[in-house]
Amino acid sequence: FKPFVKEMCRVSSKYVIITQPNHFSTFHKVVHKMGGVPVHEYTYTIDDFTKTFEKFNFKLIDKSDVNMKEQWALLFERQK
Repeated sequence: FKPFVKEMCRVSSKYVIITQPNHFSTFHKVVHKMGGVPVHEYTYTIDDFTKTFEKFNFKLIDKSDVNMKEQWALLFERQK
């Protein structure tokens, strides 16, 4: 996902906000055990995003749980 993060940081003047499914949630675990969804999704942690965005001079400034913790909303800000 690094090329995507790089492009988001390149075109952003100040902020980048992303949403990511929370593959560690109870709901996701139940769906996975029941046969899941026939689409492969890569699992990245908030730490993965934070470290990658930091390489492009962006810092995580806010994390929110969305839809009963089924997704994360992550807000990154360009550092001066």
